[in-house]
Amino acid sequence: MEELLSELGYKVVAVESGLIAKERLNSGETFDLVLSDIVMPGGVSGIDLAEMIKDVFPNLPIVLMTGYADIVVNLPSKLDLIVLQKPVPAAELTGAIAHALSFSQAR
Repeated sequence: MEELLSELGYKVVAVESGLIAKERLNSGETFDLVLSDIVMPGGVSGIDLAEMIKDVFPNLPIVLMTGYADIVVNLPSKLDLIVLQKPVPAAELTGAIAHALSFSQAR
């Protein structure tokens, strides 16, 4: 995923867990978008991460991915984010990212 996004011209900051992602987001570094899996190691899920982002950075767009269809059905509606079902075709991923970025810029 990191390689594909880099090839498409995106600057990618990859981290190993939701906890590290939260630390990076709270470090003062700025990001244009967060792309995360829902199920991650380290005790912080993509949903937990999205909830924190919506509370602290409400205009930061989020795209989540999952291989578990039942998770998508049970997502809190208040999060209002894009969720992709894995495996994600490259065109669908890039379309979702472009949509999320354009939507956040319109706010």
